[in-house]
Amino acid sequence: MSVEVLKHRWVALWMAAALSTTGCATSAEVLREDSAAGAYSAQPLPTGASWERRPRVRLWRRHGAPVAGTEPFTQGPPSCGGQVVPEGWPDYSSWLDEELLAPFFQCTSPGEFLALQRRVDMPRLVEALDDWSAVRLGSPGPMEAPAAKVLQRKRFSFLVNAHRLYGAYAQLLTLFLLDTAFDDEVRELLLLLARDKQLEQTLEQMVAVREALEQRGFKISDYPDRKEQLSDVVRGLGRAADDMAATMQIVDGARGGGVLAT
Repeated sequence: MSVEVLKHRWVALWMAAALSTTGCATSAEVLREDSAAGAYSAQPLPTGASWERRPRVRLWRRHGAPVAGTEPFTQGPPSCGGQVVPEGWPDYSSWLDEELLAPFFQCTSPGEFLALQRRVDMPRLVEALDDWSAVRLGSPGPMEAPAAKVLQRKRFSFLVNAHRLYGAYAQLLTLFLLDTAFDDEVRELLLLLARDKQLEQTLEQMVAVREALEQRGFKISDYPDRKEQLSDVVRGLGRAADDMAATMQIVDGARGGGVLAT
């Protein structure tokens, strides 16, 4: 892996934490790496806490049998990391994404992460999150079906809209998504993008992403976009209109001295 690509991958992790202070998330996070397993997870950063490493082990490299000794327990009140979840959690009617996510980020092992999933309607919880929050929730460890299917759909939506929503930061956040996804999940996402004729357009200018994928054995040329259809032209016109509207908003904000929210 080139030095430039490696630098981009680390910046991606820092940027994901930085975005939490710019309106894309509601509280600061630490993205920790397990140097042995290469697993990343988003964790709340308590006041006065220092940056530290917390070992994490992936249950699956590809979805399959769990590692021995990691069967979760489901007795007693829902908890993670020794902390019982807040009363009324999860409340989909009024709670913010960060409040829905917080108990999961207290988990200290994949077993705990899975056990907490089994105490809630996980597909509904993932569905209630915005795309970026769902991407973050997919970072601590595996999800069981059908929640995993909802997560993949959210990841797909995030990738398709990342450039429009995050501009120059899209590549950094895409690296974070890929680094926290399993091989079979990455393969499925590439196939979904290609079948929807979105792969080339989504990753066209993401050089670091392409190189990172190749390091994991994924070549973009192995996932050719399908042939163009009339619906693609209509979709392209819609995107052009969205881009024009976004540009006008930026210009109006600059003229008025306003600050655009992310």
